[in-house]
Amino acid sequence: MATKKMLPLPYPYSLEEELKKNPKIKMSDIELLREWCEKQQHLPKLTDLHLIMFLHSNYYSMEAAKSTIENFFTIRSHVPEFFANRDPLGSKELRQAFNTAFVTELPGLSNQGEKILFASLLHNDPLHYSFEDCCKYFFMASDMIGLRNGTCDGYIFIGDASNVSFGHVGRMSPMGMKKLVMYVQEGIPVRLKGIHFINTPSVMDLIMNMAKPFMKGELWNMIHLHSSLKTLEEFVSPDLLPKESGGKARSIMQFNEEQMKEIDSKREWFIEEEKLSKVDESLRIGKSKTANDLFGVEGTFKKLEIDSIMALVQPVKYEDELKKNSDLKDEDVQMLKDWHKKQPHLPPMTEAELALFLYSNYYRIETTKTTIDTYYTVRTHVPEFFANRDPLGVKELRKSFQTITVQVLDKTTPDGYAILYGRLIDEDPSNYVYNDGMKFLSMVIDLWQRKEGTIAGHIILFDMKNVVFGHAARLSPMGLKKYLYYLQEALPVRLKGFHFMNITPVMDVILNMMKPFMKKELLDMLHTHTTLDTLSKFLPVDILPNEAGGKAGPVMELHAKSVKLLEENRDWFLEEERTKRVNESLRPGKGKSATDLFGVEGTFKKLEID
Repeated sequence: MATKKMLPLPYPYSLEEELKKNPKIKMSDIELLREWCEKQQHLPKLTDLHLIMFLHSNYYSMEAAKSTIENFFTIRSHVPEFFANRDPLGSKELRQAFNTAFVTELPGLSNQGEKILFASLLHNDPLHYSFEDCCKYFFMASDMIGLRNGTCDGYIFIGDASNVSFGHVGRMSPMGMKKLVMYVQEGIPVRLKGIHFINTPSVMDLIMNMAKPFMKGELWNMIHLHSSLKTLEEFVSPDLLPKESGGKARSIMQFNEEQMKEIDSKREWFIEEEKLSKVDESLRIGKSKTANDLFGVEGTFKKLEIDSIMALVQPVKYEDELKKNSDLKDEDVQMLKDWHKKQPHLPPMTEAELALFLYSNYYRIETTKTTIDTYYTVRTHVPEFFANRDPLGVKELRKSFQTITVQVLDKTTPDGYAILYGRLIDEDPSNYVYNDGMKFLSMVIDLWQRKEGTIAGHIILFDMKNVVFGHAARLSPMGLKKYLYYLQEALPVRLKGFHFMNITPVMDVILNMMKPFMKKELLDMLHTHTTLDTLSKFLPVDILPNEAGGKAGPVMELHAKSVKLLEENRDWFLEEERTKRVNESLRPGKGKSATDLFGVEGTFKKLEID
């Protein structure tokens, strides 16, 4: 067997100094721990400093130190999003994180003599914020700081939350939070004495509620939220903070510049440490471990103890629909109900759902039957829009939440029409995936209709700001055909307008791709707008997000609420996908397929595109 190389260290250290600092550390304990590590062939080879830090952080408990060593290296090996690709000069994502967040050790000590780690966001724009990359940066800095300091009386963490917004929360996930919390609780070799957040906005409650289900009581009890620096004084002098956070120390930019130089100078250490610190699962005694063993399967959270998470949107009641619509007759709904019972291939439907389809078809029974069949058939045969809709567990969907926004605006038009608004929030075409965007759009509409039921009408408004030819190149004729077919033939809405605002020349290309699949009725309600003047003829501009020229609020705050609503109703989306699809084997006559609905992929002879 090849001899293992010793884990590298970023700074020189003195064993004698460490032993002087900590009279309770015995060389015999270090030797015992080293011997145990050497028998664990899957573990890397640790220096004396590593062994001392694991012993010290566990208050010299040998068994606890062993468990922490195991957790430390196993978690770091199975969470690549935090602990892989840590080249500070060679990773584009890391450089972006360095421009987004800031981590340093502050000069001075807390009131109890602990060292102070400080972190904040450098700006309030969530567009380029990545929870995973910022965690990676934080652990790189804390690794470096911890090994530079060696053992100490403990650390407190202070996070300045002044720039945290709903948009940042929308980029976090329960699984990411679980991994972060588990590593801090079970793996990191420090004596953590307190976690403090200063300048806390209301959104911090949401973050805390997301993290709480994964925290042990000891960690939860260390957390303190401070809306002012007055309450922080009990733990640490506010004077030690950077100027921007209300202290008297150097500016964040000065701290940050120094920290970046230090991290960049340790590039070789980060690369070598990553190479040598991995667990070799093939050598583990007994069963090897995976990320699923540590954290469970992505997306399988049975219950999150968050006040808002399981607050499912309650479906509209049938009785309320009858009261709301004098033209809606119970006898017509019962007639549809009898027909539905004779369609063995269709999924179960409530009376309120039948009423929605009947209303959207202006109470015409036969067209309602066709719409119902088409609705469930399309949703069954277009999995790219209607399958894998777990808003917490599907990586592609989470990425779509970071690329576009889809939201039902709070206010309606004077005629009572609801407005579905969509736009890019990440202008990089390489991150845009049309199918995932349509999935996001459909989920927002589904949940909204479940809650609201029938309304006077709908307007779809797409804001084309920052849409470029690169986005158009990521569209496909078949993808456009499928959604336009669903919109025109299946979706139970009274569509009153189809608008595109802030258009640029690329809109001509997109429209030329769409028009072959649009009926005259949809073309007649299509309007494009280069300015708000023409749009204002159809709807009050004030009800739009601020960035679109309205007064409804910042688009990212509205976006975060939209995503949060999907996340809160995760269980409903999973159940809907499981129970609300067509069983083609039970369809009277011949079963249908995607080809029957849309033709063969790639057989378009000619598209009238310039």
